[in-house]
Amino acid sequence: DWVDSFHNGFAVVVLNNKYNFIDAQCNMLSNQWFDWVGCFNDGFAVVILNDKYNFIDTQGNMLSNQWFNDAWGFNDGFAMVKLNNQWNYIDTKGNMLSNQWFDSAWNFNNGFAAIKLNDKWNFIDTQGNMLSNQWFDWAWDFNDGFARVVLNNKYNFIDAQCNMLSNQWFDDAWSFNDGFAAVKL
Repeated sequence: DWVDSFHNGFAVVVLNNKYNFIDAQCNMLSNQWFDWVGCFNDGFAVVILNDKYNFIDTQGNMLSNQWFNDAWGFNDGFAMVKLNNQWNYIDTKGNMLSNQWFDSAWNFNNGFAAIKLNDKWNFIDTQGNMLSNQWFDWAWDFNDGFARVVLNNKYNFIDAQCNMLSNQWFDDAWSFNDGFAAVKL
């Protein structure tokens, strides 16, 4: 019923409201047709079947035996997955990054991802380590080597070594871009 353009060696095809992939030799990737499929990224695409999410590789294999309540595509070698209203990260081998599941999570960016637990934010690295002992009221992605954080309604920036950029906390701040960030004091 519908054919998409080729991306990363595969095109999405739709037949009777079910989704699959086709390669350049007109071979179907999977015998299973899905309710929806995403594009391939880092060798995997998100697939949905019966309101559950998983990942398929370019050989037609499912990444995990576990089907999730939600999933996002791979970024920096990890994808966010949601199970029982909690978030974690899965790697391309099907392993969970952390034993701890989080209330909220963002994609990896520059080796770190912002995670939320008990209404506080921190960062996790690709080894599953927390960046800081300090948990923040809010945190944004790393840009130009720094992430914007909020603590007690004041803004600052943290680097990948857990150093605060400034001794001064600001009334407002915007993320770094091209080596500069706007701040309000």
